[in-house]
Amino acid sequence: MTTGIAAPAMAEARGAGSPNAATDSSLGAGSPGVLADTAPLTRYWWLKKDHMSSVFHPGEGYAAEFVLGQIHTTAQPGTHPLFQCTKGSDRFTSPQFNCEGFPNIGLIGYAYSTPPAAPNRAFYRCLVRSNGEHFDSNDPNCEGQRPEGLQGYLLL
Repeated sequence: MTTGIAAPAMAEARGAGSPNAATDSSLGAGSPGVLADTAPLTRYWWLKKDHMSSVFHPGEGYAAEFVLGQIHTTAQPGTHPLFQCTKGSDRFTSPQFNCEGFPNIGLIGYAYSTPPAAPNRAFYRCLVRSNGEHFDSNDPNCEGQRPEGLQGYLLL
């Protein structure tokens, strides 16, 4: 299963069958808070075993939990790339192309490195203490789990 997409394909993929795509009729290009070059970065959950963050629905078994914020689909000043990585069945995000030594599935988008002037929120990578599963959260305390660090800032 591919959970990340290459930058040139990202704009095309955003509108293809995804209920969370920025081009979805429920979010339309003129909707408040949605910019032409952004997509909602949504946290998904699969059978209580895996969380992953993506700009499109990852497939059967995953349910959307909430939108972390809007991520840029193209590089912008002050942004850094965010990649989808895998370690066994665990999908996680990383700003490092080499995914910290694990397989890189693809580019998710571009997050701000510092808070931009536009309304924004931080998001963090976290680790479930009991099973080593990674997830992203807007909570700096990682919902009671172990914080692994700031991933960046997303637009609201």
